[in-house]
Amino acid sequence: MNKLIVLFSVFLLVFGFASVGSANLITNGDFETVDHIQGIANGLYLDALADTQWDVYTAIPGWAAYDGTGIEIQRSTVVAAYSPNNYVELDSEFPESNSGMYQMVDLTEGYYDLSFWYRPRTNEIDDNGIHVLFIDPSNVVLTADGISSQMTDWTQFSVTLHAPYNGNFGIGFHAIGSANEYGGFLDDVELNSVPEPATMVLLGFGLVGLAGLGRGRFKKG
Repeated sequence: MNKLIVLFSVFLLVFGFASVGSANLITNGDFETVDHIQGIANGLYLDALADTQWDVYTAIPGWAAYDGTGIEIQRSTVVAAYSPNNYVELDSEFPESNSGMYQMVDLTEGYYDLSFWYRPRTNEIDDNGIHVLFIDPSNVVLTADGISSQMTDWTQFSVTLHAPYNGNFGIGFHAIGSANEYGGFLDDVELNSVPEPATMVLLGFGLVGLAGLGRGRFKKG
């Protein structure tokens, strides 16, 4: 029983350290921060979206659009948001286009966990993809994709990113596939610093070794 308690304590220590990181480094990752910005499709102000309204914006707090029409913000237009009211669709209306968005984040050299919630809109193949970009638009680090017959709810995706030096890095998302106004949804984007993977492995071995040494001393006593 004591051995199980020691090993479980080591497990909690290792994964407790792994979960400790900085606060979310993404600005407006749930797209709820609003400002008095007028949309280009319906002329709605971002801070006035209500009920099932939507509009397309060339920028929103924290994010800028690039390539395509803009950032389409929906407020429970097609589905309920993951958290809490607004979400993004980058296969934008007005006119039909696969759009991208990004924000620049100051990072120190190290490792980071980028996570977000994704949901497909249709059950059509090649219709719901979202590329996740890091550093520049040519560096795709993850592709979120699915069809509604396989993925009918919000699903979290995550990827580990490495900042090789201290600097300003781009985090971006871009719709891929058919540009037909129906694409993947995006919500609750987070970026948190995490320990270097090799460091966590060494820490785990070290704690296990200390636990074993401590157990031996308790037996002698």
